[in-house]
Amino acid sequence: MTNEIATYPDLGGTDRDSSDALLLVHDATIDTREDYESYSAYGQTLHALEKKIKLDCNGTTSDPGFIMLLDRAHKKAVEFRDKHLLPIQKARATLASKLAGWFTYEQNRVREEQVKVEQRAREEEAARIKAEGGGKRDVAAILSGKTAIPTPVIAQPEQIKGVSMRQDWDAEVVDLLGLVKAVASGRVPVEAILPNTKFLRSQAKAMKGNLKYPGVRAVARETTAFRSS
Repeated sequence: MTNEIATYPDLGGTDRDSSDALLLVHDATIDTREDYESYSAYGQTLHALEKKIKLDCNGTTSDPGFIMLLDRAHKKAVEFRDKHLLPIQKARATLASKLAGWFTYEQNRVREEQVKVEQRAREEEAARIKAEGGGKRDVAAILSGKTAIPTPVIAQPEQIKGVSMRQDWDAEVVDLLGLVKAVASGRVPVEAILPNTKFLRSQAKAMKGNLKYPGVRAVARETTAFRSS
């Protein structure tokens, strides 16, 4: 192993990029005890650099790094946005619901009124035909709608320019077990449910080889832990 080990640049910048470390390790071959000891030392160096980078970037509560400062600024920006945006969004959604409610009510009212107008027109026409000596079949045909007659048409409510009615559809799970069974039987795509990898990973760490969940395999990967020298 070469004695020239790539080092992580300071935040001020150096002529070495941190990717050098990855290239060096990628090309590394460990064939002898000397190689093992040398690369073990390099692993400790990388571990120490990793801690330094995290500290420089993340900082501490009393001495925040630039990521923590940016995160705080982002949170304040989001809080400012939500303080003004969320009430507007809720107001718009509430108003949209009320407008849709009135428009739907008005459409139904006009339809019901149209039925009544047509029924009155048929009754009046049937009475006229009967008074003129028309037969029962003619009268019955008019009343039943088999014979078309001119009737007034009530105009439906008009949309306001820039405002339209539509249906927004969503889905909510009301029976998780039923959904899981439907996925298992092939009636619902498996995309409808997603494994909780965070939970499964924690179970694997806790139960190790004793993790026996159906459809889940506990996987152990050999690795090396480093401590700063």
